[in-house]
Amino acid sequence: VTQMVDEIGCSVANVVKAYTVVSHIFRMPETLALISSLDHKVHPDVQYRMLFEAVRAVRRATRWFLRTYKEIHIEQLITLYENSIVVLFNRLPKLLIGADKEAVAKIQQKLVRKKVPLMLAQRIANTMPMHHALNVVYVAKEVRADIYKVAKTYFALFDRLELRPFRDELNEFPVDSRWSVLAKAGLRAEIDDIQRRLTVIILNLKLKTGSIPTRINTWFEANQYAVERLGVLIESFKAAQVKEFPILLLIVKELASLANKPT
Repeated sequence: VTQMVDEIGCSVANVVKAYTVVSHIFRMPETLALISSLDHKVHPDVQYRMLFEAVRAVRRATRWFLRTYKEIHIEQLITLYENSIVVLFNRLPKLLIGADKEAVAKIQQKLVRKKVPLMLAQRIANTMPMHHALNVVYVAKEVRADIYKVAKTYFALFDRLELRPFRDELNEFPVDSRWSVLAKAGLRAEIDDIQRRLTVIILNLKLKTGSIPTRINTWFEANQYAVERLGVLIESFKAAQVKEFPILLLIVKELASLANKPT
């Protein structure tokens, strides 16, 4: 709680309210009960790993709400997000593509091999990309578009830009001071905002066809140079033996410039 207050500049009360919203819409009490039900049935390390993934998903989503809404109104936000999150959670394996889909499948298969029931293995594996589902719901409400169309656009664009490896690197980037923690958290929040804005741009393109691949291809062609430069920066960061924070800033700056380009 203290770290979130420090990172975001919010009140303790708002942190508790945001946690309450996330716990409800992600159905965390049910998930924790399912994990506990495996006592003496699976290795404790497996239970710990599932608990770690569930708690991490809750922390990320709590931060998302705190950064997205200045005031947290519990009942209002649950009403706004709950049904859509449940729908996306159940359809997530079909909506994800590329590296995200592979990562979720890998976690699920690993848990099943450890004797975790399939339903719980799916639930834990799906928690990993669930903060993206919050972005999808937000955009769908903003542009009043079909949630599946928004989700397909969002994940296709995310995969096409090859942002997952970069976000993974950012999440694992070591921090050794309060300021580096704040800077890292700020970059993650900015990337969320950029992904939402890019998705809105793609959805609002004035084209004769509404096809998602056509929309994304058109946008990539119109921004070819900037996209290629972004790709070079991401590849340079992945290949670097010593990961340095300035290149993270450059990558986010390039992403932001894409989101700010006129359409």
